[in-house]
Amino acid sequence: MPGYIESVKTAGIHLAQRTRPNALVITPMPEVLLQADRRGHRQLAMGCFSVTGDMPENQARSLGAMHISQLMIELYQGNADALVLWNGTKANFEYSTPSMCYFSNGTHNRIKETIKRNYESSFSNRYFTVLIRKPMSSVP
Repeated sequence: MPGYIESVKTAGIHLAQRTRPNALVITPMPEVLLQADRRGHRQLAMGCFSVTGDMPENQARSLGAMHISQLMIELYQGNADALVLWNGTKANFEYSTPSMCYFSNGTHNRIKETIKRNYESSFSNRYFTVLIRKPMSSVP
């Protein structure tokens, strides 16, 4: 079974093959972006510690973080060509920084439903799943 570094490499290669060179990717795992040479959302540079519900949007933005409502907008509007998720638990936009309190089940369900509606799984290995944005005409 491939180790972590090999998994980063294979996920990055797949992401690079399935996206444009200037593609924007949403992910809590920036190492795959580096491997694929793709752009990540600036407000997600701290990976799984980038999302907050603990402060107003403008304060979060000024600290380089993303408010949970902004994440929902980004996932829904389709500005990102792809989404790379960690296959482990509690690392995919699960909790708010800096309190480290988990978001509610309702928030988790909205994130999952938005992802299912707008992205389709394209690749998965032991550590990562790469989802590609569905064509807008196929999004309900």
